Amino acid sequence: IANIGQDPKQLAPRRVSSRISAYKSGMVSPDEARNTAANFGDEIMARAYSEYQRLLRKANAIDFDDLLILPLNLFEAEPRLLERYQERFRYILVDEYQDTNRVQYVLVEALAQKHQNLFVVGDPDQSIYRWRQADIRNILDFQKSFHEAQRVDLEVNYRSTARIVSVADHVIRHNRDRIDRRLRTNNDDGDQVSIRELADQQHEADFVVSEIRRLMQQRGLGGDDFAVMYRTTAQSRVLEEAFRVSDLPYQIVGGVRF
Repeated sequence: IANIGQDPKQLAPRRVSSRISAYKSGMVSPDEARNTAANFGDEIMARAYSEYQRLLRKANAIDFDDLLILPLNLFEAEPRLLERYQERFRYILVDEYQDTNRVQYVLVEALAQKHQNLFVVGDPDQSIYRWRQADIRNILDFQKSFHEAQRVDLEVNYRSTARIVSVADHVIRHNRDRIDRRLRTNNDDGDQVSIRELADQQHEADFVVSEIRRLMQQRGLGGDDFAVMYRTTAQSRVLEEAFRVSDLPYQIVGGVRF
């Protein structure tokens, strides 16, 4: 950052690193980044990208994103090498395909181009890595890219009760771009699903604790009859504090106690 005349205190290295990774995931070169810069901030990022690449070459080093980009550059320069790897990997399976980005898509397409033996598995209704440039269009448009592909929909849920599956199905039907399918299950209806909108994470944690205490008293349930699920580890802290203040015993599974 200092090499391009910027103060590291004003321009966070992590922010620059993230932007450079986004460029590479989208297969944007330093020259393209500079030519398409829409404002001064973009120009600074493009300059940082160019300098970063210069320093990598000087150190004879590559970064994680280069592990995907450089093979593609090599395949373009040496078609016979691409053909060699197409023969070596005649059958390809990609899991969590909805979370692939542009460069991953191009690499897989190149390797599968000759034999067309590509099997991908993914959920078109749950792409959670947009912040890592995952492109949901890779799975939504899969059959447009591979015209002879057959689609197999896995619609039966074996884990949840019928009411939970029904609620989930109604929620995801509001997704604007999706592959139409209907979730279903042969399980029992189960309890009604309660949805509560709360002001913030503190109110959420207090509500969870009060509901557990209420159900323990009304139904004679024990602490091991309850489980609280959350999306990210950071969410556990406020919940842990709420449990501790209320003197309800708790155990964190698969995470770190704050």
